[in-house]
Amino acid sequence: ELERLAQALENDGTATAEIPLAAMAEKIAKNLGVKTDEVAILGISTRWRHLHFLVPQALKNVGFIPLTSNSALAARTVRDSKPEINNNFSA
Repeated sequence: ELERLAQALENDGTATAEIPLAAMAEKIAKNLGVKTDEVAILGISTRWRHLHFLVPQALKNVGFIPLTSNSALAARTVRDSKPEINNNFSA
């Protein structure tokens, strides 16, 4: 089901509001064996050239990650168009 949702996002970004991102984060957390609040789903602002949190809700108003950041894994993933799963972040 995660592949289907990811494909829908890739094919038609305008349908994002219809996809339950919190439910998607729950499924990702379950598959990785982590807590739901340890999974983040980010959106891309092409206008402002940054990433912003869509999930978890608690991080929505925290800020953003510039796509030019050399230290942010998420920004590098977008720039390189190379997905990566990393569960080695320290608390």
